[in-house]
Amino acid sequence: MAPHWGLLRIYGASGFARDLLPLIRDEGWRMKVVLGVWIAPDDTAANRREIEAAVRLAAAFPEIVSAVCVGNETQVSWSGHRCAPAVLTAALREVRARVAAPVTTADDFSYWLLPDSRAVAAEIDFVTAHVHPLWNGRQLEEALAWTREQAAAVRARHPDRAVVLGETGWATSALS
Repeated sequence: MAPHWGLLRIYGASGFARDLLPLIRDEGWRMKVVLGVWIAPDDTAANRREIEAAVRLAAAFPEIVSAVCVGNETQVSWSGHRCAPAVLTAALREVRARVAAPVTTADDFSYWLLPDSRAVAAEIDFVTAHVHPLWNGRQLEEALAWTREQAAAVRARHPDRAVVLGETGWATSALS
């Protein structure tokens, strides 16, 4: 990946990340990482391990960790690992207080359009939005325009935060 990509997003800090970050450094790859913190709805011990691992890795590899993403699709209604906003907010506040890197959380664009998302956005440095045209019934010909529309809508809802597309693209096949 290193010859082709300069930024990699990973979803957890307590597993693969502890091997990946030293490898990037030791190999001299010009690659940055958005370090994930996987947040589970009802597993405070696992959440604690993730937070502690992220804090350690962000401190040990500040030249590689460009941001820390606390939670992935934890607030959108259809998520299989939805957690209470208070759980996410507490994790965001703790990580933000303990790392130097910018902190975000990633969720579907539809969540970021809700009025309730403003409370979460107030806790982060930038918004990470997922915009998947295929999963939202769009045809390939309309995918780019639709993606731009959704990103613009999220930016309009959160004008005081930068908006980054954390997931997008087109699947090569869709299961029905």
